[in-house]
Amino acid sequence: MRPNSLSFSDGPFNLGGAIVAAQILPQGVCGVMNGRVIEAAKLDKNVEQGRFDI
Repeated sequence: MRPNSLSFSDGPFNLGGAIVAAQILPQGVCGVMNGRVIEAAKLDKNVEQGRFDI
């Protein structure tokens, strides 16, 4: 939820987590953030706080 132009982005870390999750978890749609894998149906985008909530 942060633009890549900022000096710090957790995008590469989250991408790595998603790649690992895709290799070891059963098929499905998930979000991977901060080392956590969350089913997409349980995610809610909180624009005001700039984060995803469960």
